[in-house]
Amino acid sequence: MKVGKYIIGGILFICIFIAVPLSKAGLIIVKNGKPHAVIVIPKSPSYISSRAAYELQEYVKKIAGVTLPIYTEDEIALKGDLFWFDRYVPLILVGPCKMTKQFGIDIDKLPYEGFYIKTKNNRLILAGRDITKGNMPRQAKWQDWRIQHHSRGTLWAVYTFLEDYLGVRWLWPGDLGEVIVKRKDIVIKELNRMDKPAFPIRHFYTTGCAGGYLYGYWRVGLSKDAYRKMWTEVDDWLEHQKFGGSLEFWPCPLFDDRFVEKYADKHPEWFALQPNGKRANHPTFKNRPRMCLSNDELLKVVVKTINDDFDKYPDKWGVMLCLADVSPEKFCCCEKCKKLGKSISEREFAFFSKVAREVAKTHPDRAILAMTYYTMFPSPHLGKLPQNLIPAFLSGGRDPAVGIDIALNGYLVDRNRRIRLKAERAWRKIANKMFWRGDYSHGLGFPINYLTKLCKDYKEGAATGKYIGGSPEGIYNNWVGEGLAFYATGKIFWNPNITANEILNDYCEKGFRKSAIPVKKFYKTLEVVTDKIAKINPSWEWRTGFIPTAEKVYPLYLDKLYGYLSQADKLAADDIRVRQRIQFLRTSLDYAKIQLEVYRYAAAGQKEKLKEAMQRRYRFFKSINNSFAVSVGWVVSKEGNYLTKLSGWNYPK
Repeated sequence: MKVGKYIIGGILFICIFIAVPLSKAGLIIVKNGKPHAVIVIPKSPSYISSRAAYELQEYVKKIAGVTLPIYTEDEIALKGDLFWFDRYVPLILVGPCKMTKQFGIDIDKLPYEGFYIKTKNNRLILAGRDITKGNMPRQAKWQDWRIQHHSRGTLWAVYTFLEDYLGVRWLWPGDLGEVIVKRKDIVIKELNRMDKPAFPIRHFYTTGCAGGYLYGYWRVGLSKDAYRKMWTEVDDWLEHQKFGGSLEFWPCPLFDDRFVEKYADKHPEWFALQPNGKRANHPTFKNRPRMCLSNDELLKVVVKTINDDFDKYPDKWGVMLCLADVSPEKFCCCEKCKKLGKSISEREFAFFSKVAREVAKTHPDRAILAMTYYTMFPSPHLGKLPQNLIPAFLSGGRDPAVGIDIALNGYLVDRNRRIRLKAERAWRKIANKMFWRGDYSHGLGFPINYLTKLCKDYKEGAATGKYIGGSPEGIYNNWVGEGLAFYATGKIFWNPNITANEILNDYCEKGFRKSAIPVKKFYKTLEVVTDKIAKINPSWEWRTGFIPTAEKVYPLYLDKLYGYLSQADKLAADDIRVRQRIQFLRTSLDYAKIQLEVYRYAAAGQKEKLKEAMQRRYRFFKSINNSFAVSVGWVVSKEGNYLTKLSGWNYPK
């Protein structure tokens, strides 16, 4: 990103500039629609400083309709004959530079991702602790979650300034979700703030590149390019919500297709023994092999691979050690593996513990993050885990030895949530540190709201002081049905003590203005609907659990939900943007109505009526297939061929 791109009419700007000293009113950035400040970045700006300056420039333009020039600090210094320029013109210092040091600000003493928002002597300082790994802009690596490990303190300073002092919000991805408060004046009162995120890891796994979801969009006519654009906008939204991190980790090259190709024939004994007496060294899915966890030679290879990985990447703080979550092959049934423990939980973490202890001998400051797949509850025989072994707690599990089969975070099945919380608390007792890795409830795109429970559960975990952060999974682009939970996650990861009411009030008041009250009632009613479903829903499986339960609950509340949106629409009056957002919410109710109709005919076996309803639904899907309101491609993918087989109707080719 070249700095020259931002130097817009610099000399002309200086010639016509009206020098305004700092007034009692505050630091003047824009007055009566005229620019009164200059953005200054370091002499050799990092990608992060440049991007932060560009974002500030762009949003000031959106708010006030003016473009603030951007200079490097050496360009300001070269204009020595324009001493008044340096003295009286308000400067916005974006990123660590010589000028920030002159004000006694030592960025290096900040925690990673920490930042200052500070006014002093007609200067506004927006600077934080940045670490650019590879100097790689996110746009160059679409859906590359590793880019989130850039420590972006300066960018967080700018985004926090835009949110907390200029009223900008990003409710959901895309232009409609962006809240801009137009004004002719931007005047900043005295500020002296230092801030940082509560957790050093704040990711959100989006599954944006999952081929099945792309296939679902293709079936309803969305192009690959349009699909890609949608997920790029999700990436931008994640960054605006300050998802990211300062601890560098990603999976090490273990137990994937390369591992299988390299060792399948050379060392079949490293793979899981099956009940038929054969080894699973040629698994159905090469990236999901089952291993013989008691094999000492396998242990040595795993430890060496991890140590080599740490040597190769000195900035890498930890590795995610993953075993198969879904695989048709069985776990190893050899006698040595059975002696590791009765449950899958005990066997897996006995192996992980051995790996962690060996790695600690050469890399004591590095960590092993291990998924709790198939390990809902830790075995009592495990005892305290090694300090460098961090369980990545999933919100579901399928451990045959324990006899529990649940999935997702339980917000649509109360019993599952109770079990999940009990299991998470058990893991906390034996772990030194923890990591959230939950799957969010989705309700097949139906509008749901479990904000209160979400905030309560995160707050409980954060209060223990054991969590380094998390990487929940669940962004499928159903932004009416689940978007409030996604939005809340970003706020919670920054401040786990924030309350559900604080989040909802801000979301509605900033995004819906005069219509805030009925929109709040809309979301509160959705929470009642969600709680009622969770109370009686027998299963996490959408076909046997959520859908038949939804058929009992939603019809009781749809009229009330539509009514609140109609009230909101009237209050919005001529605020076109707010009315568009209200229509965005209404789309999910329209979807819920047509889905209930489709599944009612499916349950009754009324093939002809189902076929007609499927055709109506297809036309509806076509009309909204590029909307963030409901992810129709994901819904179609999730359903598979269930409805097309029942109806005898299929999507046009």
